[in-house]
Amino acid sequence: MSDDRWQRVQGLFEQAVGIAAPERAGFLDAVCAGDDGLRAEVESLLEHDGRANRGFLRTAVGARELG
Repeated sequence: MSDDRWQRVQGLFEQAVGIAAPERAGFLDAVCAGDDGLRAEVESLLEHDGRANRGFLRTAVGARELG
C-alpha cells in the first residue's frame, strides 16, 4: 500500500472511530464512494479497534472486581 493510500485509510479511520456505530455505514458510503478496497481497509481497522477496546474493558472490569 502506498504512503498516500495509508494516510487516507488512517485519516478515515480516525474520523470514523469518532462516529457512533449506527451512523458509520453512511459516513463510509459517502467518503469511500464505491472504493470497496478503501472501505474494507477502514472497516478492518474499526473491527480491530472494537475488539481491542472490548478486551481492555473486560480486563479493567475483571481487575476492578478483584480489587
